[in-house]
Amino acid sequence: LGIKASALRAELESEKPQNRNEYEAYNAKVDEYNALAAQMNSLIDQVKSIIPVYNQQIKTFNQCVGAE
Repeated sequence: LGIKASALRAELESEKPQNRNEYEAYNAKVDEYNALAAQMNSLIDQVKSIIPVYNQQIKTFNQCVGAE
C-alpha cells in the first residue's frame, strides 16, 4: 500500500490540470490517495492494538523458557 500511495502521490505532485476533465481526473486520484491513506492508518491502528498482546506473549514465553 505504501508503494502504491507513494507512486500516486508523486503522480499527483507532477500533474498540473488545465481543464475541467483534467481536474476531475486529478480529483479522482486525490480521492484514491486519501482512501489508501485511510486504509493504511486503519492497519497501523490495528497493529498498534495487538503489539501489547504480542509483547505479553513473548514475556510469558521467555519466563517459561528461563524457568527450565
